[in-house]
Amino acid sequence: MGQTKAFVEACEAQAPGRIQLIEEPFRDFRASGAEELARKSSIPFFADESFQNKDDLKLLRQVFGGINIKLDKCGGLTPAKELIALAKSEHYQVQLGCMSGSGIGLAPAVHLSGAVDVVDLDSVLMIQGEEAHGVHYREEVARI
Repeated sequence: MGQTKAFVEACEAQAPGRIQLIEEPFRDFRASGAEELARKSSIPFFADESFQNKDDLKLLRQVFGGINIKLDKCGGLTPAKELIALAKSEHYQVQLGCMSGSGIGLAPAVHLSGAVDVVDLDSVLMIQGEEAHGVHYREEVARI
């Protein structure tokens, strides 16, 4: 927990008001001190690996202010849409994320981007030679 606390403190000190969220900062969010660190942080923590399905929402509340929904993990557009609505009703912020997908693989998620608080669909930027149509990034703007 010491390294996590130092990391969070460094984020707050280096970029006050400029960091929107910290995604999954814990090896185990149930570790001693995680809840207190989350409560004291000015930057919200978002669950990624700790969030698997709707049953996790109540469990995560003490530490996380947001969740990361990935179509690959939740089963597609319809389950993702349902999770977004449920998470919003439980007052979570919602990030739409991705696994290591191509532009074609990311394209369906773009349709949900207006319903979430944060969009992180950047995996196509990590694939060399990505030539398939789908999502393209130019000048930090996603285009379909």
